[in-house]
Amino acid sequence: MPKWAGGVYTYVGTVVSGNFKATYHCAQDDGIFEMNRPAN
Repeated sequence: MPKWAGGVYTYVGTVVSGNFKATYHCAQDDGIFEMNRPAN
């Protein structure tokens, strides 16, 4: 990505029981991204 968008991102993600969780990091930002499958 261009520098104004944070540059190079690194990330690690997992899926457990249909739920996705990833951590990410770049020069200007870092955090956690989660997506959870809704209950039936």
